[in-house]
Amino acid sequence: MKKPIISLLLCVLCFLIPVWVLSVVEDPKKEGEEKAAIPRDEDMIEVLFSDEIKTMTMQDYLVGTLSAEMPASYPEEALKAQAIAARSNLLYKMELRDRYPEQASHKDADICADYAHCQAFATEEEQKEKWGDKYEEKHAKMVKAVTDTQNVFLTYEGRPISALFHAISSGKTESATDVWGGNGIPYLIPVESEWDKSSDGYESVTTLTLEEAKSVILEAYPNAAMPETPDKWVTELEKSGSGGWMKLKLWGEKLSGREFRNLFSLRSTNITLEWEGETLHLITHGYGHGVGMSQYGAKCMAEEGKTAGEILAYYYPGTTIDTQENLYIE
Repeated sequence: MKKPIISLLLCVLCFLIPVWVLSVVEDPKKEGEEKAAIPRDEDMIEVLFSDEIKTMTMQDYLVGTLSAEMPASYPEEALKAQAIAARSNLLYKMELRDRYPEQASHKDADICADYAHCQAFATEEEQKEKWGDKYEEKHAKMVKAVTDTQNVFLTYEGRPISALFHAISSGKTESATDVWGGNGIPYLIPVESEWDKSSDGYESVTTLTLEEAKSVILEAYPNAAMPETPDKWVTELEKSGSGGWMKLKLWGEKLSGREFRNLFSLRSTNITLEWEGETLHLITHGYGHGVGMSQYGAKCMAEEGKTAGEILAYYYPGTTIDTQENLYIE
């Protein structure tokens, strides 16, 4: 699948950054151990769609995932930043699979097309359905963002990063540790993103009657006991420095903020509960897990004249923009 190359030798002993977002830490490299080959955009990769694996060039994959993950109306530099982030995520997963095959999520594929697990992907047919008579124009815009950043990706200490992203932050991004636990990842830390507060989708309200809320909770936690007063529904709440819910008790049941968000199908874990008689309002700010690059923030930075490189440096502190060529010996 990969283009034949001569691998670059690593001759150092060191502990490397976490390779799982959920805190698996890499073991030290042994002297003489080879570094995983980093493919180029024209190389073939394998993508898992539900239960079917499809082979395509990395470039075609990146055009498809960019088309699915970011609005075509966003500025060119924001799209380029997203393309670099998507390429970095792919290379991160490919290297992880090479180094830890026994822990690989997809043993027969490089990445999947499930947005909740890897990255979303829009086929040509899906793009045409979404964009209609604007397909040619918008597809060309996505192709340009990928080709203009050809072979460019982000590294931390010489390795591809897990360049996580989300639609809209709460005004400050979250750390990976606060959202998923585990060891800290140096480049996935909170940064201010005030631009997001101007987004039309910044605030969302989910309204339920008392009976509807009770039904949702009891379906998931049939042994939970409803408190006598609404102010006791959520107790022992722990929030991150960015305002996201981390841990709580709901009717005495222990939940993570992500579990509470999923329970009520909320847009984020930055949540406020408000009762109006027997009606519950769940108010959220932001959209997504909040870790890494805010796509709306990237849009606003691009509109202010920031380049893709500046956007990425802001949302992934301490990372370096690199190219596949730098990791090859011809």
